[in-house]
Amino acid sequence: MQLTHITYITYLLFTYFAADVLAKGGGRSGGGRSGSGRSGSGSGSGKSYKSGSGGNPRFSSPSSAHTSKIGSYGFASGSRTYSHGGYGYHTYRAPVYVSNRYYYTNYYPTYGGYWGYGYPYGWYGYYNPALLYWYYVPYYSYPGYHTKYYRYNAQNGAYYAPQLDVIGNGSLSVLINTTEYTDETNNYHTTFDYSVTTGFPVIDSAYFSTSDREAQPADFYMRLTFWQFIEYNDTNNNNAFEDGVDTILYSVPLNQVIIPWASLTFQNKTVETNRTYQEATTTATLATTLNQNNTRPFKVSLTFRATNIQINSTFVLPTVPNAAMFDLLVTGYNFTSSSSRFAILTILSTTEDSMMDINSTTPADVAQQIKTNITVGASIGQYSEGRVEWKSSVNVNNLTSPAYVQNAQTLVANKPSPIQSWLVFNYTTPNLISVLAMTVPVDSLNVTIGTANISGFTFLDVDVLNNSSSAWRKGANTPVAILMAIGAAVWLLL
Repeated sequence: MQLTHITYITYLLFTYFAADVLAKGGGRSGGGRSGSGRSGSGSGSGKSYKSGSGGNPRFSSPSSAHTSKIGSYGFASGSRTYSHGGYGYHTYRAPVYVSNRYYYTNYYPTYGGYWGYGYPYGWYGYYNPALLYWYYVPYYSYPGYHTKYYRYNAQNGAYYAPQLDVIGNGSLSVLINTTEYTDETNNYHTTFDYSVTTGFPVIDSAYFSTSDREAQPADFYMRLTFWQFIEYNDTNNNNAFEDGVDTILYSVPLNQVIIPWASLTFQNKTVETNRTYQEATTTATLATTLNQNNTRPFKVSLTFRATNIQINSTFVLPTVPNAAMFDLLVTGYNFTSSSSRFAILTILSTTEDSMMDINSTTPADVAQQIKTNITVGASIGQYSEGRVEWKSSVNVNNLTSPAYVQNAQTLVANKPSPIQSWLVFNYTTPNLISVLAMTVPVDSLNVTIGTANISGFTFLDVDVLNNSSSAWRKGANTPVAILMAIGAAVWLLL
């Protein structure tokens, strides 16, 4: 993987962030999670725990869960610190996602050997003891694509490719679960729900700190809703839709359909010799309504992808594990003017705080530096446990006017996704709303033939989330963490 000069500097700066986080105990206070409100009892003390059905979980106390081998997979010498993703870095006050593991104990064991032919999931790659494969970084210091996802790169990464299951295929709402239970520390599953049941395409992304598929609610949850298209006149010519500045020519909600969204059927496909992924495309015909007797129909296709292994060169963006990838394509749209610009408004609804990499307070030179990454986006959670990302050429503004925010809140509340009650319980609605206006870049827009496309993904950082579920975080050592960070930077510079 080719790393830019900015990436090298980012690694060096990470040593500062490591020390800073340890000194401050993390980012914004109040972000911790604990397992309250459930039957049974438990804590992160390394003692035995009672489960909701009686008896003890099938693993020893987290504080004793270090290993140099999992199944047939042997780790490099010195890699015992953390078996999931090699070395890690964590803090004393990291958020704790712990409830489900101790109350839902019908764990689902997964294959613990190597990923390869005949084994579509398992351990992949080789550890380099000089590298940090995961780390807590406060959301306001997000390091960028290269430093976050390089652990998935075949040249220098090592990770577990989780078991991937498709549920409800051929319907308007399809789940893709990824699961890992290879030892007492690595025990979780994720659920990505791809749905068009409400007329608005939705991606739910949820993490559970247990491989038990019956666990609820999720320990971490976020939802991305594809809301409406905006054709607008770019008043200040900055190729970024700004509410109150730019003139809207047409607004088309994604449920304003002539032909409704089609069912989703995921197909297993193979690229790059042996790398597999799941892909489904849903289509709809929408219309820009001029009056009752005059409409302008156009077609929209939305392709979703999921994989458990990194795929580098096949798509617009590299495909990474634990992510829900999307490619949205508009065809046949009749633009009002040759100078029109096009944006899609999405709603990011979460149960935890979020922050965009680039916002209204970001200096121009810093924004330009951030855009050297393959993608930019928004962090969800104190330590970027979740991410929403898009191609770095896409300009995105967070719309904060009451009209947009209130309408978005109403939509999220009145049109829940099919499994939202399972993920967050009936009495809980994600109440933190961000309206993200994603403007299609000029190189992805053809006003003459009426096409526009945009790509992105949601991502769950299971290394951070899974580690938060154990007592490993209590063993952080400041000098060791800093030395490992320096070692990672030096190795990359060689």
